[in-house]
Amino acid sequence: MASIGIDRTLFEVGDEDANLKLLSSSVGARAGLDGCKLKAGVNLVESEVKGIKSSIGVNVDTGGSISRDGVEAKVAGLGFKIGKETGISTPFGEISIDFGKLFS
Repeated sequence: MASIGIDRTLFEVGDEDANLKLLSSSVGARAGLDGCKLKAGVNLVESEVKGIKSSIGVNVDTGGSISRDGVEAKVAGLGFKIGKETGISTPFGEISIDFGKLFS
């Protein structure tokens, strides 16, 4: 697998159970045997509490992957994940549940 990326966050607070980020941005690319992904976005708010993740912002993530943890597909920010982490994405926000973290 090969990947490159830059992530920046203006404010972040959290612990092992919860995390909150304000004004974050990311740009990156990843390619491997399980698939490939291009990522670019700016989020106003990102949060995670016990495996429940959500974000509000603008993203144009595009790509797909198939692995033992699940399947993911996105085009211009619109997509889904099914597996250990399951959720939906739009170009303006995302919500998902990581079942591994939720029940641990």
